Parts: sequence; structure tokens; C-alpha cells
Amino acid sequence: MIVYNLLKKMNLVIILYIYYIDMYNIVRITREIPIHPSKLSDRLYEHIHQEVINNVRNCNEEYGYIIEIIQILNIKDNCIRPSDSYIIFNVEYEAKVFKPIVGNVLNGFIIIKFDYGSFVEINNILKVFVKGDNNLNIGDNVDITVLQVKYEQSKYICIGEFV
Repeated sequence: MIVYNLLKKMNLVIILYIYYIDMYNIVRITREIPIHPSKLSDRLYEHIHQEVINNVRNCNEEYGYIIEIIQILNIKDNCIRPSDSYIIFNVEYEAKVFKPIVGNVLNGFIIIKFDYGSFVEINNILKVFVKGDNNLNIGDNVDITVLQVKYEQSKYICIGEFV
């Protein structure tokens, strides 16, 4: 509440704060989670939960990067996979995700610098190529606007510009 009151007094900071909140979304995801038969025990929920957590930092085109598993909502039906006898559970869970979108304003650090541009890393997940501004140094904190987004080989490739 103290932070909110402080931000409320600084209108400019509130506007920037709203930009950064939109960087993450909370979504419901349903996935098939395979569990080895040896893990069928009274700790089954823990094994399923661990397999869901192993999906963190994975990326897909629909949701983007999975940042954090918030909670498991439902463990639905299951079946045995004939090829290897794994038990497949349909698990619904809530996750915090990050998906780059054209027009997003993001904050990150310069990690690589070239004569013709720089790579900016966003939250240790996404690297965005940004053209120009040779006055900046590696490690500088910068704001960028995403100009182009392409999904390829289980990751996003982005081009941006400095704000």
C-alpha cells in the first residue's frame, strides 16, 4: 500500500508501472503430463506437481514463455500410453506467462553491443535486438519497444527500438 501511495503521487511513474504490469499474463493451461509407473504411490500429486513445474521456462507459440506455475486447478482423467506404459494425466493449471507482442514496452539490460545495435535481455528469458544508440554500455538498464516478433524453434525472436 505504501508503494501504491508513492506511485499515486507520481503520475509519470504510474503510467510506466502500468506498461510493465501488462508484460505478464495469468492463463489456464491444460497439458498431458506423463508419469512413470514407478511413481504411482501416495505421493502421486507431488510427482505430477513436479512434472508441471518442469515446464517452467518452456515456450510455445500460444502462451509464450511459462514463467511460474501458480497452482494446479484440476487433475482430470488419465490413461496408459501403450508404447511405454506411462500414465498420462490431463492437468489444468494456472501459470504466469510472458509473450512478446508488437508495441510492448519492456525493460531489460544490454548484454551484447555491436557497431550497428545491441542485444537487450528481458528477465533472463528473451533477447531482443535493438538497432542504434552506441552511447550505451553493456549492463545499462534500458526501455525498449517491440517492433517485430517471430516464433521459431520453441522461442521468440524480436526486434525493438529504444524508448
